[in-house]
Amino acid sequence: MPERTLNDWPAPSSGAAGGSKGGHRSPGLRAYVFRPRAKGPPLSRRQFLNLKLPPSHRDAGRPGAAAALVDGLGERCVIGFGAGAVGGPLFSSLAKLGVGKIVWVDPDRNGPRSHETQAAAPEDSGKLKALVQGKRAFASALPHVEVISIAGFAQDLPLSLLRQADLFVVAGDNHALRVWAGCIAQCFGKRLVDCAVHGNLWCLFLRVYELDRTDTACPGCGLSEKEWQSLPVRHGCDPETQRVSSPTRAVGEQATRTLPQFSLTAADIAATECLKCLLGLDAEVLLSEELSYCLLTHKQLRSELHRTKTCRCPHEKWETVDFPKRPEETSLAGVASHLGVERAQIQVRGERPWISEALCDACQRRVAVRRFIRRYGEMVAKCRCGKPLLALPRFGHSVLPATDLEASWEEPLSELGLEPSGEALGFSSGEGWTYCFFPGAPRLPRARRTGQITTKRRTV
Repeated sequence: MPERTLNDWPAPSSGAAGGSKGGHRSPGLRAYVFRPRAKGPPLSRRQFLNLKLPPSHRDAGRPGAAAALVDGLGERCVIGFGAGAVGGPLFSSLAKLGVGKIVWVDPDRNGPRSHETQAAAPEDSGKLKALVQGKRAFASALPHVEVISIAGFAQDLPLSLLRQADLFVVAGDNHALRVWAGCIAQCFGKRLVDCAVHGNLWCLFLRVYELDRTDTACPGCGLSEKEWQSLPVRHGCDPETQRVSSPTRAVGEQATRTLPQFSLTAADIAATECLKCLLGLDAEVLLSEELSYCLLTHKQLRSELHRTKTCRCPHEKWETVDFPKRPEETSLAGVASHLGVERAQIQVRGERPWISEALCDACQRRVAVRRFIRRYGEMVAKCRCGKPLLALPRFGHSVLPATDLEASWEEPLSELGLEPSGEALGFSSGEGWTYCFFPGAPRLPRARRTGQITTKRRTV
């Protein structure tokens, strides 16, 4: 089967931090940002050992934690997907270790019995897992750590945020999320730590994908044809989790109700592996290997992960460029000139879908509307009859059509729907993709402060 580019893939229809951005309305993102208690650079060893920590940080005052902090963890960023039985404790462990910035994503809510298998309390039933686990991680974090917990699909994250990661971690319950995480990690040339448990077998599985190279295995390389056909099917350990609804969501298999200590053990082992990756201990890391550990017999098996020729993943790495001008100050022609690419050879794509036309449901009138959109189904303009013109999937493209590219070549990028800051555009002349990142941080809404916790929400 021919390789397919990342944007051409059918988006998964469900998953813990997985989801769909394609044929139906995305539920959007809500970001909860927990600001560091201490400002300034990471503490030195002497400052850390002399620091009077509150009771919630008593466990963090170990010499090993201080040494890790000195070694530069305070300047690192980890982005994780899935805040369930494994991902939740792993989230908190990385905060205890002192990783400077931790971003974690999950779209689901806790169910009435989620506390039996996951790091949650009975009163957390109905609450977003991202918010519950974000509060737990922040409560146990070292003073300088910034915790960002996002309720939503991982595929909706802006590329300018994903670009900040030094390491990706996936602890989801479906293959669709793992495959997507592997693709995005390889596009940015970062490593991916993948951790999972199998309750019926009393086993945990840990894999480290060396995706800073394109000739190594990715999560898609180990999938069979049957697994490729059932990517969105969920294999969770908590049957009471309130899943995010989706018109195309596949029904998950019967939950295994994994015992909580299995998940905690898996999270601790994965946190140790993340620590080794961040500290550059490559000789001890499971690079392109899988660790299978059985808690019933205490037997373990290490096996190598190999790239397969039949893998459907693109196995490509993007070039990234910081563009000096804002979207309202330049055009597609200006960016192409900056990259030294001729218009006759160029392909362009964005983070969000591009539409060529919009449709009025009332009078069925079709109008040319060349721009990037936030999501399908949104109103992009008003029809002459006064009703909204809607952006529908049948008018969408992952790559700008040649006719639209020519018509929009000299238009300011802000007129084509690009955000004022923090967005990216991809350009290709036939050999790989180069992504231009415009000035500014990923857009977050105004903060709502409560005590030491600063909460930010946004719906995309």
